[in-house]
Amino acid sequence: MCDDLGDEVVKVMGEKGSFKWTAFCERVIERMVKDESRFFAEGEFVSYEDTAGGCDEIVYEAMCDQINEELKTPINTAWIDAKDEKKKELTALIARFQKELADLNTMV
Repeated sequence: MCDDLGDEVVKVMGEKGSFKWTAFCERVIERMVKDESRFFAEGEFVSYEDTAGGCDEIVYEAMCDQINEELKTPINTAWIDAKDEKKKELTALIARFQKELADLNTMV
């Protein structure tokens, strides 16, 4: 379904733990809530616990649907990409300060 997309998947989903990843997960959840025919019955979430195909397959299908849709019609994630870039910069800055602090502590 979406296993054969390779690097295209990362463009849509982002790196695990990034803001882009979080935003993608939120869009998948929104998709599941809106698609009542597959994921909800009579207003209740269907867990599929009693079936051979568990809820992980249901989430996987929703994720693949979302990826394929976004590959056809990309959404603007530039602001999310900018947040992820800023996060990387700040993480590097914190690491540098921690190293400098450790160096100062060894001098004392």
